[in-house]
Amino acid sequence: DIGYDFFWMDKYAENIFARGFEYNCKDKISLITSFESFEHFQDPQTDINNMLKISRNVMFTTQLLPNPIPKPSEWWYYGLSHGQHISFYSLKTLSYIAESNGLNVYSFGDVHILTENKISNIKKRLLDLANRFSTFEPVNVKIGNKTIDDMNYLISSKKGDN
Repeated sequence: DIGYDFFWMDKYAENIFARGFEYNCKDKISLITSFESFEHFQDPQTDINNMLKISRNVMFTTQLLPNPIPKPSEWWYYGLSHGQHISFYSLKTLSYIAESNGLNVYSFGDVHILTENKISNIKKRLLDLANRFSTFEPVNVKIGNKTIDDMNYLISSKKGDN
């Protein structure tokens, strides 16, 4: 919890860890984050379009298909042992999704951003470095921690329930 307000939404799971922070359609969402879910979409176009109705900016993670496309036995990310990975993307696919929605796409390893904004070259380099070293510590220090604020919010919302 590093200074950002996040709201939970998952139509397939119970909210266990973010109670009190459920997404409400009245909330203004500037960025959707979606970690390791795009490969589970049965109908990616519909799911992505539903996200874009909430925010025109989506940051997500998924492995991109290698080129040439590997056989099922040659790529661990197919997830043959569990069968849950059913949608796969290439950079060309992400570019098509972005273009067809009037957005820009940026990829940094396994982190991808669909956005209505343009990211400058220097910011792209910084994001790429942050991804390579798996650290956003400078961001954490600048923004601060919201743990205490969130605890106080939950306490005050419980008082309002009585």
